[in-house]
Amino acid sequence: MATSVFLLFLPLIFFSSSSSSTIDRLNRASSLSVEHADDVLTSRNGIFSAGFFPVGDNAYCFAVWFSESSSEGNRTIIWMANRDQPVNGRKSELSVLKSGNVIITDAGRFTVWSTDTVSESSVFLKLDENGNLKLQNSEGVLWQSFDSPTDTLLPQQLLTKDMKLVSSRSQGNFSSGFYKLFFNDDNVLCLQYGGPHITVYWPKPWLKSWEAGRSIYNSSRIASLDPWGYFSSSDNFNFTSADYGERVQRILKLDFDGNIRLYSRNYGKEKWTVSWQAMSEPCMIHGTCGPNSICSHVPHLGRKCSCLQGFKIRDRTDWSLGCVPEFNLTCTRNETGFLKLSHVEFFGYDYDFFPNNTIETCENLCLEMCDCKGFQFKFVKHDHPDNIPYCFPEETVAERASFTEFRRRSLSEGMHNYYRLATGFRKFTLSELKKATRGFSEEIGRGAGGVVYKGVLSDHRIAAIKRLNDASDQGEAEFQAEVSTIGKLNHINLTEMWGYCAEGKHRLLVYRYMEHGSLAEQLSSNALSWEKRFEIAVGTAKGLAYLHEECL
Repeated sequence: MATSVFLLFLPLIFFSSSSSSTIDRLNRASSLSVEHADDVLTSRNGIFSAGFFPVGDNAYCFAVWFSESSSEGNRTIIWMANRDQPVNGRKSELSVLKSGNVIITDAGRFTVWSTDTVSESSVFLKLDENGNLKLQNSEGVLWQSFDSPTDTLLPQQLLTKDMKLVSSRSQGNFSSGFYKLFFNDDNVLCLQYGGPHITVYWPKPWLKSWEAGRSIYNSSRIASLDPWGYFSSSDNFNFTSADYGERVQRILKLDFDGNIRLYSRNYGKEKWTVSWQAMSEPCMIHGTCGPNSICSHVPHLGRKCSCLQGFKIRDRTDWSLGCVPEFNLTCTRNETGFLKLSHVEFFGYDYDFFPNNTIETCENLCLEMCDCKGFQFKFVKHDHPDNIPYCFPEETVAERASFTEFRRRSLSEGMHNYYRLATGFRKFTLSELKKATRGFSEEIGRGAGGVVYKGVLSDHRIAAIKRLNDASDQGEAEFQAEVSTIGKLNHINLTEMWGYCAEGKHRLLVYRYMEHGSLAEQLSSNALSWEKRFEIAVGTAKGLAYLHEECL
């Protein structure tokens, strides 16, 4: 009878030892299967889980995620082992070998990932309460996921000189993307675009390290985020989250769009909110819309990508692939011309620069170089009081187009079209603004710089049109350079500029009309509470901080 009882309980003992639904570790000579949904490691505090995660049709990666998510589609992934080599949904496993190595096998045949570790003593794989997946033996840690991050840093996880964050390819594609966060050889923490042309875009590459507030003298190259929302780096870069000090979950993530953001959420909630981001202007992230395209910022909507004229989108599901030409580009001078665009910056593609040149000279320089696809012509301010015209030939951004009889543009088309922006910022004629203001009849304000009139534009937008005092001493090119800079600004605490007029000695600016009058009128009245006045002061400070420290 005793024997029969032993035989009866033996299967129960084996079953209990192989169940992994509530365990935080995997012992030597054990494995987790892609075919068993409950083959998951869970940290003791229940916050983190590790197992096979579906990344496509019959494609799985071994990952660590926050346990609270109710469905696979809402899981917040913080680490992946085989992000660039998913495995089959049949017979694939993660195994802890007797040799001390951890491997992932695809369909039981090929090894696609391993820790490359060896241990004579017994090892086990454990998911810690801080989200770190560690391989340990009696002597200590042999390997840990915190040393090989993917696109996310957790609080107290270090980013060192031998590590980097790599973005995912797109919103639903977890494979390695184009963007990287790492310490460069100058000991500076930076963001890099790794597409056809490798470019560092943060900190601003045209600034000296000290101008960007960075130090190059600390070679330790280490950065971390604390649980309260404070991030510090050895190059003197640091920031504090908007919700600093609150007891919330946090992750620092390099998103697929090339921006690094700090997210936070209350414990047990699924929705993450952004509490800090590196780039406030999405179009300044290099490669965000791909080659041969224009990135523009649309208020309340965010980034907008569009193809240059004569180009078509390569893949409507992935703007990072950019646009392809609908023409054949040749190096024959009489078969090519230039499509003029204004207020655009082809950042990162400069072949060379040539000071003190006319636009015609720049065209000839570009035509002489078969690799040149276009050029920038702009005024650059130096120590000299005058703006100096520069041209910047571009190697890969196609701005030059072949001309044929179904599609021919005159190179001598009017300056009105030359200065019209794809973003809606444009040059108005004086007659347009006279009509909009009914002969400048409704004055709504005045100051030292000029008089402001209310007007209605041809597209029925209500505008505030400022007629500047005599500006005949300012050249049109200098004025256009200044307003083009102002026209690129976009901030909730700054009035949006829609365009300008420069005809003869007349200089006018066109702004969005503010329904509630000027700030000066509101402050001089008794209608504002002290709470409202405080909000206005903070908003003004934020606008000034954006102008002086954040925008370009």
